[in-house]
Amino acid sequence: MLQKLVGPQVAISSTQVSRAAQSLDEGLAAWRQRPLGPTPYVFLDARYERVRTGGIHRRVLGVSVALSEAEIHWRGFLDSLVRRGLCGVKLIVADS
Repeated sequence: MLQKLVGPQVAISSTQVSRAAQSLDEGLAAWRQRPLGPTPYVFLDARYERVRTGGIHRRVLGVSVALSEAEIHWRGFLDSLVRRGLCGVKLIVADS
């Protein structure tokens, strides 16, 4: 699949792919564990969200992969945000 992205003329070894994947994993882990602070408005949804609309940036607080949208999964996700320092929330918007 990677070969389709870079083209057949580019030779990539399995070691290079492993190193790139490890680097991406480390970067994602750092992002997912970064400290949070006061955030007055939180929108919760299982969806794709543009991070810039009309020049206004949105801050993605976290992502989670779960088998369903059951309460237990949302609770775990929200608990992880609080452990990372999420505070000052005045309004949470969710679709259900």
